[in-house]
Amino acid sequence: MMRDTLAYRDDKRFMSLYALAKTGSIAGNDFLYHEVQETLDPFDWDAYNARRLPLWAVATDIVFGVPAYLEIRSPPG
Repeated sequence: MMRDTLAYRDDKRFMSLYALAKTGSIAGNDFLYHEVQETLDPFDWDAYNARRLPLWAVATDIVFGVPAYLEIRSPPG
């Protein structure tokens, strides 16, 4: 995500009033999650599927306020 933010920070379709007026979202979600990831900077699914190490996501447990470590077992999307 940081790579895309840095690469497209000056693009009016991403994080701008233009994006808000055109799509209703200031973050330009369609541009970021579809055009960038499918066309401009596609996700490397082959490398993702070939990985041998487990993949973990970290979230916050809202009841106790501690980190919750969640193993990703299937690809997103």
